[in-house]
Amino acid sequence: TEAGVQEATLQTINGCDSTVTMTLTVEDYAREILNKEICQGESYQFGDSVFTTTGVHYDTLARGGGLCDSIAELHLTVNPTYFYEEADVACEGVPYAWAGHSGVEIPTTVGTHIVWDSLHTVSHCDSVYKLTLTVNPKYYYEEADTTCEGATYAWAGHSGVEIPTTAGTHIVWDSLRTVNNCDSVYKLTLLVNPKFDVPDAKSVCASQLPYQWNGVWFTEAGVQEATLQTINGCDSVVTMTLSVEDYAREILNEEICQGESYHFGDSVFTTTGVHYDTIRRSGNLCDSIAELHLYVRELDTTRLTAAVCLGAPFQEYGFDTTLTTSGVHTISRTLASQYHCDSTIIVTLTVKDTLVPVISGGENVCVSTSEINNELTISQTASVDNATYQWSVDGGSVLSGEGTSTIKVQWSSVGDKRVNLTVVADGCTS
Repeated sequence: TEAGVQEATLQTINGCDSTVTMTLTVEDYAREILNKEICQGESYQFGDSVFTTTGVHYDTLARGGGLCDSIAELHLTVNPTYFYEEADVACEGVPYAWAGHSGVEIPTTVGTHIVWDSLHTVSHCDSVYKLTLTVNPKYYYEEADTTCEGATYAWAGHSGVEIPTTAGTHIVWDSLRTVNNCDSVYKLTLLVNPKFDVPDAKSVCASQLPYQWNGVWFTEAGVQEATLQTINGCDSVVTMTLSVEDYAREILNEEICQGESYHFGDSVFTTTGVHYDTIRRSGNLCDSIAELHLYVRELDTTRLTAAVCLGAPFQEYGFDTTLTTSGVHTISRTLASQYHCDSTIIVTLTVKDTLVPVISGGENVCVSTSEINNELTISQTASVDNATYQWSVDGGSVLSGEGTSTIKVQWSSVGDKRVNLTVVADGCTS
């Protein structure tokens, strides 16, 4: 009726008693133990039951065939999941590094953003992370202004920024932190207008002193400065060099030709030199000193010699004249030079006599059988040294004397004959 030990006597096939001892163990149930883990929020079905909490749970499994019912024992562990919530701030456009959450896309635009991530715990249960990220804006400010060259420019709220002072348009940048520690970018377009150093000079008469110039007084010659404003409101310094002259000087450079005169004021000058005249002026004007630099150019005379034959025209050096008497003559003509002064050419001209040849000899010749009686001597009435003679005989031939002043001619027939003679003496032809 219960577990224990008892004996039974049995006979073998041979009729002998055999004793069998039974040790009986009574088990109420067969036990099966299950160890399971789930994550918080999950459920575990065990038999007909569903469990969501940590603990030991039982279920009976009925078995047929005389087998004992089985008791299933579930050891269920519910592992926790975690929810972490964070909040942070960042600046517009700046990448945000969420510690332990690499690979999560995080917005960088202005606004409040909710970012989620989940990680596995050591028990393989998800842990949920929530990041509330406020992205604060950064700002871009653009300004424009003007200043003057060399002046120190104070950019309000931007101390320590180096700002150019040279003339021109300059771009200057700066960045400042907002109350949320985000950079704000500032751009300044600065037009630096030039200032000018202007030199000036003036000459006045002594009678004009004291002399006022741009609010500055001169009592004598010297250098003073005045500060004036340009149209851009920048100071410009004008430096005046004032000279005081007793007289205003006017210089004249003139030329005349020899033999001419130049009227200068009340005077007449005919020689080269520097001449002066005083011109009185009314009012406060200085007396004017006129300074004449007068140059008298000499006339250009050219003397030449030439020769021509009597009756021939002389057509050299611009002349065109024919003299009718022999001998030495002087002729001249006047030309205008490059300085508009006349130049004179004087020619000593020798007019040479022209020789007048006269042929003499018998004008009648008798024909005879004797050869000598057919010869005739013809000569020029006067002989000239270094003269050349050219004879031309019509109806006869020259027997001797060709090229001289005397020839002998033989006539070839009866009738009227002609003899011509050309004489060239001292370049003149007769």
